[in-house]
Amino acid sequence: LLAQAEADYAEALARDPGASGLRINRAGVALAHAQAAAARGEDPREFFRHAESILSEVLSGNPDAVFAWQNRGFARLQHGLAEGARSGDPRELFRDAAADLAEALKRAPRRNDARNLRGLALWRLGEARAARGEEPGEAWSGAEAEFRALAEGDPGAWGSLGRLFASARRWEDAIAAYGLALKRAEER
Repeated sequence: LLAQAEADYAEALARDPGASGLRINRAGVALAHAQAAAARGEDPREFFRHAESILSEVLSGNPDAVFAWQNRGFARLQHGLAEGARSGDPRELFRDAAADLAEALKRAPRRNDARNLRGLALWRLGEARAARGEEPGEAWSGAEAEFRALAEGDPGAWGSLGRLFASARRWEDAIAAYGLALKRAEER
């Protein structure tokens, strides 16, 4: 089914090469391919690269396409996770994901989904740096800022902060954040 969807988008784009919405949807098919490959235990990285390439084409023609920035950031975040799972170095992918998501937020500052993804990309960047003996502080500080910006409207962001603090071995902060997540969830 995914191969057929890819072929259908390729055919539609051959008829209308400037249709950025079709390109964004085609990138979504590539991301679905990647997730299906990962679920089968196969290497999904080529599909992530394909999605990133498609979204880069969209952005070269329309640098204000918020969804393209956000989706490329998501693809790079997922690609970084796949790279790390295969003992590769995901730092550049996480940096690029965070940068793409910052571009999305520059154009649409109220996109909480982009803010959450950026926090996740920075968190993972910090973890990848720490695993290589580097200082993760700047990345983790950025992640903390993104999650705190979300926390007032989204109790789940406190849980994300708790996981971030636990990664940083800030145990008291982690416990406090988890406690706030539970309190906010109970208040709902």
